[in-house]
Amino acid sequence: MKPTADPTAVRIAAPVPGGDMAFSALGTNIFIDTNTCSRGNHAPPTFVYDTKTNSLTAGPRVPDRIHDLSRAMAVSDDRLYALTVAPLDPSPSLQALSWAPTTVRDPHPWEPDMEWSWNTVPSPQPPPYDGTEVIGYALHPDGRTIFMSSADSTHSWDATSGVWKDLGEWVLPFRGQAYFDGGLDAWVGLHRRHHGCVCCCPVASRSSVSATQPLGCKMLVDKLACRKEEDPKHWPLLRDTETSLAYMGDSSFVLLENIPRSNNYRDGAVLHVTLFGLRIREALGRQVGGCARYAARILFLKDEGAVPSPKVEKKREQIVVHWDKMVAYEQNVAQRLATATVLTYGSYTLGVGIVLSVLYL
Repeated sequence: MKPTADPTAVRIAAPVPGGDMAFSALGTNIFIDTNTCSRGNHAPPTFVYDTKTNSLTAGPRVPDRIHDLSRAMAVSDDRLYALTVAPLDPSPSLQALSWAPTTVRDPHPWEPDMEWSWNTVPSPQPPPYDGTEVIGYALHPDGRTIFMSSADSTHSWDATSGVWKDLGEWVLPFRGQAYFDGGLDAWVGLHRRHHGCVCCCPVASRSSVSATQPLGCKMLVDKLACRKEEDPKHWPLLRDTETSLAYMGDSSFVLLENIPRSNNYRDGAVLHVTLFGLRIREALGRQVGGCARYAARILFLKDEGAVPSPKVEKKREQIVVHWDKMVAYEQNVAQRLATATVLTYGSYTLGVGIVLSVLYL
């Protein structure tokens, strides 16, 4: 493990070098499965990191029938759901991780009265999928209904009643979790077929009668992912979990990418973080050219107060001219013959590394 320039909140090493770890979030807590291949009594405990208190505690082992904790689905901020895997469980079930009173009778004074624990969720009928068949899912704005899509069908599940509904042979356009944003009045997620592309679609109806048609999907004009499918070093790691999307609220999102350093996997990887915001510009129409996209960006920056004043622009120009003179002096050439490369990274007015994009609907 290589040291980092900035201090880290917490550093957790995998028990097996190069082994797979899985992460899932619920509210302010991040759950960490340090060894996805180890289950049963020999499995390590789950680590729980609370981002609000910066505290790390040990949680329960991941149940044997849950293959990948990263596929777990959060409903509100108090419960994490995960489907079991068919080869390990002939009849798939839904397991829930929650903060609940301990089951120990007459606990000692030094024993906690609350703990994280897994329990089987009762349901009138078994789940239609197992933990490996769900490709995309999204939580309805009602806060209790989860829509799940496999390769060829979509079902919904009501966390209050436990009832499953078959919504037909259409699928959500997402891979992994999609998030509802009130400002856009839509679900936003990563496209299931186009790697690293952000898309959105209207929220599906909870009625099995009206929700029978595929949802209209809108693609983000700009591709924000840095990973390139044509780059050979990315081929061995082009898996679904290498790129993920997180919702920050108020139409703001974070794109996380695990980028290999080189073709040799032993060189490790770096985590690339892209922050971006989405806004609707319906007046621009569905098909816009480069000039219209540029104009929309400028308008958005002005709305956000991020366009620098003439005074700031003048100061920036003076800095560049001074830097140009320094380069010419170091190269021992006339200023007009000096050559150098300027690498731009994000925006200094909006925060380094932040990318702001406009979603055209």
